[in-house]
Amino acid sequence: MSAAWQDIRVLNIAANGVFAVALAAALTAGLWWAAQRPMFAIRHVLVSALPAESLAHIEEPTLRLLPVDRLAGNFFLADLRQVRQVFEMHPWVRSAKVRRVWPDTLAVEVEEHRAFALWNNEQLLNTYGEVFTANPADVDEDGALPRLNGPAGEERKVQSAYLDLVRALAPLSLHPDEVELSDRRAWRVSLSDGTELLLGRDGAAPFAQRIAGWVELRPELARRFGAAPMTVDLRYPDGLAIRVASAQTVGAVPGLNAERAARPHRSSGMKP
Repeated sequence: MSAAWQDIRVLNIAANGVFAVALAAALTAGLWWAAQRPMFAIRHVLVSALPAESLAHIEEPTLRLLPVDRLAGNFFLADLRQVRQVFEMHPWVRSAKVRRVWPDTLAVEVEEHRAFALWNNEQLLNTYGEVFTANPADVDEDGALPRLNGPAGEERKVQSAYLDLVRALAPLSLHPDEVELSDRRAWRVSLSDGTELLLGRDGAAPFAQRIAGWVELRPELARRFGAAPMTVDLRYPDGLAIRVASAQTVGAVPGLNAERAARPHRSSGMKP
């Protein structure tokens, strides 16, 4: 009797297991069938900027049309990662977030690139120090973008140097128009008044120290040489050399302060 009871119990467990598997398969098949119904096709794509942001270079109607022909599946089966990648193919889209909105809509929040500078005269640099490729003519910022140049991978370093220069030059009411880091890691800066600064490599002397010394000395140089554009060589450890463009003259200043600027000095050897 006991053995028979055990056999019935085992059979019941097996039957329940088979029933559960069959039910799960039926539910799965039913959901799959329902998911394929036309009522769940993607009919709307809502595009908006991230909260507290706006879209300056992207036309929302154009952006809404991007994924229509590339969507695979419907509301349940659409690959949101693939949809996100389609939106991020737009040159002005930095990132996109996609979510489903019941029953037939995809909502897309877009973060737009904010142009910070022209990079290597070909691409644009955004406010995060990331390079992106778009038409610079589309930029409608106030004034021309600064020109930043440098080797690949050094974008954030050059951007940081530019921001340091903006702060350092504020007392002179000047700003950098162009900052360049060469392949040899030497710095060259063009200012808004036509002055060119040669700063050399990072290891020659602290970047900030060289700039601060020149800022302090600039009024004395302006009195001595006038307002003509000049090339200022700051690569020397204890002085600087200048070349004034208009008069093609050469001067050397043995120290980075106004006191020493007024003393007699010898030529630096820098040729016009």
